[in-house]
Amino acid sequence: MANTFKAPLQKAVVSWLAAHPAVTIAELGRRAGIDKGDLSKIRNGLKASLNMESAVSLAAAMGTTVEGLLGGDAAAAPAPNAVRGDVDIGARLIPLTEIDPSPDNPRKDFEEEPLAQLAASIAEQGLLQPIVVRPKGGRFEIVAGERRFRALRLNEATEALCLVREGDDEATTRALRIIENLQRADIKPIEEADAFLALAELDPKKWNATTIGKAIGMSDRFVAQRISIARNLAPDLKEKLRAGELKIEIARSLAAWPQKLQKQIVVHDWTTAVHVRHHLESMVVPVSRAAFDRKFYAGEIVEHDGEEHFTDKDLFLRLQDEAAAALASSLAKDWPGARFAPKKARAGAFVWADNGDPIYSWTKDREPTTWHPGLTREDVTAVVYVDDSSHEVVALKGVVQRETFAAKALKSDEQRDQDAEHEREERLGREVGSAAKAFREQLLDQMPSHPKLAQMLFLYGAIGELGHGLYVETNPSEYLGPWKDQLAGILDMNEHGWEPYDAPADGEDKLLSWLIKLGPEQVDQMFCRLMAIHISIGRYTAPEAPHRFAYNALGLEIPEVLQRAHAARSDDDEDDGVEDDVNEPAVSDLSEAA
Repeated sequence: MANTFKAPLQKAVVSWLAAHPAVTIAELGRRAGIDKGDLSKIRNGLKASLNMESAVSLAAAMGTTVEGLLGGDAAAAPAPNAVRGDVDIGARLIPLTEIDPSPDNPRKDFEEEPLAQLAASIAEQGLLQPIVVRPKGGRFEIVAGERRFRALRLNEATEALCLVREGDDEATTRALRIIENLQRADIKPIEEADAFLALAELDPKKWNATTIGKAIGMSDRFVAQRISIARNLAPDLKEKLRAGELKIEIARSLAAWPQKLQKQIVVHDWTTAVHVRHHLESMVVPVSRAAFDRKFYAGEIVEHDGEEHFTDKDLFLRLQDEAAAALASSLAKDWPGARFAPKKARAGAFVWADNGDPIYSWTKDREPTTWHPGLTREDVTAVVYVDDSSHEVVALKGVVQRETFAAKALKSDEQRDQDAEHEREERLGREVGSAAKAFREQLLDQMPSHPKLAQMLFLYGAIGELGHGLYVETNPSEYLGPWKDQLAGILDMNEHGWEPYDAPADGEDKLLSWLIKLGPEQVDQMFCRLMAIHISIGRYTAPEAPHRFAYNALGLEIPEVLQRAHAARSDDDEDDGVEDDVNEPAVSDLSEAA
């Protein structure tokens, strides 16, 4: 049965020992200057990597290259004590004045405190790992170990023990330097990404996501994502990542898209990679959804996850609307009156011609082949629209305008009874809605004079449950009352809803400043109006013990039409077998407790 290796390094050591049965693992460790316990862990798959100095020493002892060792191809090496003919590796003391750092070192930041700690360790225990250098221009250039070199200079040392590599070409030296830095535990994500990219660009045929991943014990997907960050992330975002102001997960999501789109994303402290990914995806449209010839699109097209996307969404939607209108015109021959309906196609304005069912966003598409009695062929048409979510062009065939169906379709006795019942329900809904609104206005008027009651209800809702729950997501425009105009420049409110206030990272918090100026009395008033909204009721929200207690305390009586609606709903629940497992406290108990 074939061996399964956990890492290339394990494969190299196991294969080499098998090819050299006269050499024990202890002897190999002695020749390489590596603890035999570490070699045993490598052989058994419990250790997947070595620092660069140890890798150089072990490769020399095994008569192979570092690339061969880390790539798992050391079995066919020559004699166990041989060294590559074109590379000479020797250890010697070299004056620090003759050693130069490399400008190609992927590590750019050397923090003072960790460097001082390393200097103190070297001063006490000596230099345990030699610096790897190579001859260059009559001097020596650091291949691996610049941090140790800087620590020795802090200690005012004059020389260092170095492993000298002679015969390496420029590409090999840079690869060794990069791999050595990648094996550090404290490497920053952006340094790691830049190092991966540098290695890939050094020799694209030799170094790719797969070979780099094998060399450092990482997955090729991890390496590919880091390379994408180094290659694609906008420069200002790279600096934020380097400074720790941008999460690596968010950087990874951003780097998958063009920099033009990256710059449109605002990242807050609470932003997650999922938010960023969804936002980016909402800014583009897959090319496959276009109903028009792409030659008419003059904007940018980008590729993401193997699929092309339009980046100019406004231009896409204009062309898509034009394509939808053209399709509607082409359908007019078979479907009289076929039209392009940008907004009303699935808002209940049209019904199916065979049964009169309204067409909404959740309605499944179909194509009726028969018409309801009373309708003519000219009444039945087709509607074309662009879907709001997918932006695809959709054609609904066999539909009728709702008003036309109501006026012309012949109805059975059962349908007429259903219509009458529907009318009664709508009338009752209007009456209940009007009564609920009036009752809510009474609550808003009365509650501000009972602040302690409002506070008690708030605590009740926080500890237990009070109708709406205590999410406090009620539209503020309902309870702001006299303060609404004052907040016009602070909150974004309109007839459709509101946007929660987003506090700025820097500068003045306008909402907080406004509340402070407002004073405690007016804050109490606003709080009480908020609680009034939270204990208001409607047709489908019946009052419970705390609600009734509050109404009694305020001297309010539930309108009769609301009482009837709640009683009818309670009867329906009993008929459906719905039981209430919660023993509700009596109003008198709450009153006594208050």
